Amino acid sequence: MQYEAPCPHCGQLIFVDAPEGADEVELQRKAQELCSCGMARFEQMKVRNGNKLKEFAGNEFKDAEECKVIMVESILALQNNSFDRITLKRGRKTYTLDLDKDGFVRVKSKYAENTETKF
Repeated sequence: MQYEAPCPHCGQLIFVDAPEGADEVELQRKAQELCSCGMARFEQMKVRNGNKLKEFAGNEFKDAEECKVIMVESILALQNNSFDRITLKRGRKTYTLDLDKDGFVRVKSKYAENTETKF
């Protein structure tokens, strides 16, 4: 069904497709996905980056699901401004996670060589 829902950031009413009986939170989430205001675009970018982050963690920790979960949760904590910097160590590899000046998560890994991945 089509509903008219407000963007949670700017209040603009947007037509969204949702199942019958969808609650207000779900309608606003769908409106946010379609809105073009600055905050909605920022939230859309965070979702896209979240998928990239999960893919990165999955590739980095193919053999350890719990390490992947900890990496993703750490990144989410940074994005929510709960921490300024997080350091994780596994074996001989150290990961330093922080935000750059634009709000993107950086993951620096150190083993025999330094690498930096920017999201």
